[in-house]
Amino acid sequence: MGRDPYYDNLKGLLIVLVVVCHFLGGCLVKDDDILRSFVLFIYFFHMPLFIFISGYFSKNVDKCRATAFSDLFLVFIIAQIFWVIFKYLTNGSVYYIEHFLDPGYALWYIVSLFFWRFFLKDIIKLRFALGLSFLISPLIMFLSGSEMTLAINKTVGFLVFFLLGYYASTETIDKIRRFPKYVALPLLFLIFAGVTVLLKNDLISYGIVKGVLMHTKTMDGFANVWLGLGAYYGAILLALLCGVLVLAAIPEKKTLLSAIGQDTLPLYLSHTYFLILCGILLEKISLPHGLECGISLAICLGVITVFSIEPYRRVFNGVYRRLIQWIYPCYPPKKSKTTE
Repeated sequence: MGRDPYYDNLKGLLIVLVVVCHFLGGCLVKDDDILRSFVLFIYFFHMPLFIFISGYFSKNVDKCRATAFSDLFLVFIIAQIFWVIFKYLTNGSVYYIEHFLDPGYALWYIVSLFFWRFFLKDIIKLRFALGLSFLISPLIMFLSGSEMTLAINKTVGFLVFFLLGYYASTETIDKIRRFPKYVALPLLFLIFAGVTVLLKNDLISYGIVKGVLMHTKTMDGFANVWLGLGAYYGAILLALLCGVLVLAAIPEKKTLLSAIGQDTLPLYLSHTYFLILCGILLEKISLPHGLECGISLAICLGVITVFSIEPYRRVFNGVYRRLIQWIYPCYPPKKSKTTE
């Protein structure tokens, strides 16, 4: 049975949205309601759905545990070293030298995926594991200071989506795929329009909502604990709704997204360096807001193109494979697709 392009399309779309939101997020201004609403809307579902699909492809719990250290934790260590060096060379920052266990930028996902896959075999033995993961999702509300250490805030906060993916059956996904696209797409647009209205009228705060969606908002951001819990649990339900609609809207046949989604790790880890360089460049020159966004988007599309082509993927995977083998000699000499 051949590779199903549906899942490559899904992963391709999600990684593109991740990169686009990272680049656009650096040039947002308060008056730009449409752009801020778009970024916030994408945050509703892009990482929860990415994590869901990672859980869906983690059915073999023994393999997950056996490969988690080499395919994920060592990738994090190597990428974190690169990040430490890069941050020091670009702006003299020593933060990640002093806080090496705080994952640099997008590296939190690699760390969290390591914990999810390594401990999955034990987690699913718990009674009501899925329900418990839902209840403890807002843990970050009660943490301070060390919440970023090994991405504990996101590891706990997003665990519910990983388990949902693990427990999801092929039949369930097939039912969602049969949901009419002509219904799913307008509903997604309506949600986006609703976000725009709420943001434009200051009925929601961009910073607070994004903090909740990324599990970085602590108790000091809420009037009381009940509002905080409501925000976090509401975000989970909203992510589920948007996630189902996106799953229904994904094309079934091969598209340009299929090629991008076949191997997302090179793009995921590589784009952050150009993101920082783009930010440094735009800080040094004064440009109209529209032109600044246009330049950011153009660089973003170039980064997506270059880091998704097969020659770059071969080089990237080859370098990481050799570095892992140097650290961990028993690592098998074959390509590892970490973000599936």
